[in-house]
Amino acid sequence: MNEPETTTPVRPDVEELKETCAALRHQATTLLLALIVVSGTLTVHLGLQARRTGRDLEVIRPQANQMMEYSKREEPQIADFVVKLTEFGRTHPDFQPILSRFKIQITPPPGAATNPAASTAKPAGASKK
Repeated sequence: MNEPETTTPVRPDVEELKETCAALRHQATTLLLALIVVSGTLTVHLGLQARRTGRDLEVIRPQANQMMEYSKREEPQIADFVVKLTEFGRTHPDFQPILSRFKIQITPPPGAATNPAASTAKPAGASKK
């Protein structure tokens, strides 16, 4: 008649784990929503920056093309100037560090000895001290 109940009482530690799980689930959902909002905001910001940069590029492009055409017209004069600088560097050794700073190579004059030992050799009539 009276049957004993077979249900076990809920232990407090299980309830606490369920509450902790629910809180973590709520926190994960909140963080995912925040991530979506932040990534959407970043996407909109980057899109606006790309659009603004494109407009700026269209404004600057004619000036850049004009400067490129000018430099192409002046290229022979610039090459002549560099040749004159290298000739000056050959005759003035103290100017060579400046040329090396700007990576301008000094080519030896035609007919010069290509062997560096030959240029430092003493003349035949030199005496020893």
